Amino acid sequence: MKHHSYCISIIILACILLAGCELQALITMEEDGEPCLQGNEFGRCMRYEYCTNEGKCAKAGDECENALSNHNGYGYCLSGYACTNGECQLAKFVCRRDSDCEAPLKCNNGVCTCGKRAGICGDNQHCCSDSDDESYCISFDKQSNVESCGVCALGFANCNNDWSDGCEVNVWVNDVNNCGDCGASCAPGEQCINGRCGSNECRNDELMCVRDERVYCLAKSLMPLINLDDCEHCSTGYGDCNQDLRDGCEQNLWYDNENCGACNNVCSIATTCIDGKCTPGCSEGETVCDYSELERVCVDLSATNMSSCGVCKEGFKDCNNSIIDGCEVDFNFHHVSDCQQCVEGYANCDGDWANGCEVDLNTRKMASCNSCVAGWGNCDGDWANGCEVHLMGNDYSNCGACGRNCNDNNACTQGDKCVSGSCVAGTLKTCTNPVCRKNARCNPSTGACISDVVADGTHAGGALANRCCGGASVNISNNTKHCGGCGLACSGSFVCEPASTSGCAPSNVSGRCKCLNANAHCPTGAGGLRQICRLPIYSPLGNRCVPENANACASGQRAAIITGCPYYCSY
Repeated sequence: MKHHSYCISIIILACILLAGCELQALITMEEDGEPCLQGNEFGRCMRYEYCTNEGKCAKAGDECENALSNHNGYGYCLSGYACTNGECQLAKFVCRRDSDCEAPLKCNNGVCTCGKRAGICGDNQHCCSDSDDESYCISFDKQSNVESCGVCALGFANCNNDWSDGCEVNVWVNDVNNCGDCGASCAPGEQCINGRCGSNECRNDELMCVRDERVYCLAKSLMPLINLDDCEHCSTGYGDCNQDLRDGCEQNLWYDNENCGACNNVCSIATTCIDGKCTPGCSEGETVCDYSELERVCVDLSATNMSSCGVCKEGFKDCNNSIIDGCEVDFNFHHVSDCQQCVEGYANCDGDWANGCEVDLNTRKMASCNSCVAGWGNCDGDWANGCEVHLMGNDYSNCGACGRNCNDNNACTQGDKCVSGSCVAGTLKTCTNPVCRKNARCNPSTGACISDVVADGTHAGGALANRCCGGASVNISNNTKHCGGCGLACSGSFVCEPASTSGCAPSNVSGRCKCLNANAHCPTGAGGLRQICRLPIYSPLGNRCVPENANACASGQRAAIITGCPYYCSY
């Protein structure tokens, strides 16, 4: 480098002596570096640049006066190299100040190194900074007992506050002066086991496990919770990948792509850990989702209303906690406001949340499942159609209550009805007494009017000869079956004539049967006496049946005796 500067100085001096070059040209030559196609007007790069393979000038690295290689020929390192110990060496990060480096690295002679003293860390080392902001290089392994910067591995501690030698003290076992922590001393006679001072035995409710010279006293009741069957065996599907028995077998080996079936068994990109095996991916349109802690399944997200594994689309929810059928409840369709909670006016009456709240209480007039709102009833016993009867209306057969019929079982009432849930009796049928009947009334069983017959011989109204016989009105002055009185029947073809015939009686009030010379042609009275046939010689009323006394008349009659005329029966 000094030789090069000396040559330039000779050239400058010669130019001045010969007066053949100007001062500006002399300055340009001094600043110019190596030739380059796309350099300055002189076809050169600056001295702190170098010419790339494409013929362009690029900024070089640090000035490194005695470098033997990786420089531009003018003492500047190429890009990506830094001057370290007088040589242009490949730099992980070229810098000009500490802020150019990622903490805790420091800028040391243009190179980001681990502090001013540690230099560049080895391939298996990490740069860390302690509390005094002093950086150091260290490996994260069992030799240093360091898990990460400033963090010791389980059971070890940095008791000398020097991170360069890692965590040098085992505070887990044997060190009675540093038991569980630096400077924690055990009493005379005590041992340091499992990071605590005491005897070498665990409590009765604990299980003693020894691994890597460490003694663990594990609570027996907690072992199922940390997936540990015993000191040496994990529960199915789990592994102790951090080699720390305190948290048991913490790693699920069934669906962890980084620990598939065994710790640190990494599945390739083309496979997925399913049931502890690196398995080719799911079918097209399916996604691998966690089914349980020990199982994964392939799920069609679109068909199960999920936007991603376990994440429901808007309006849907997974209420049965099963990813197999995804988000099975459609809040918009199933009338559900939340899992096992219906929107107002709906109810889940079949107990199946898969179809949500299937009953519209308002439409079916229901207050809740199996109960009706006031004034309505489930009279057919079928809750599928809810409370179908309005009890407080005009339903004749369900008036005020299911099955309450307004029929009072009295056929004599007409127009029974239901009014606002109350039965109103109809109008009572009125019966009148026909002629020759009394006590007219309605039969409640049939609704027909019935009555009792009046006594035979009762005046039936009108002419005095109109009498009631057997409940019927007859004219005893001309009725052949009741001639002159009830039951006094004329014989054969003989007729009945009024008792006043031929003017022998005062009025037309009775009758006599005609006969022909024989008493057999005459009726027998209620008293058992037959009337006699008046002989023709007794003019003017011969061949007429006449009673001798009341025994030859009907019941309740008397024999009317008319001087000079035939007798007749009279009421």
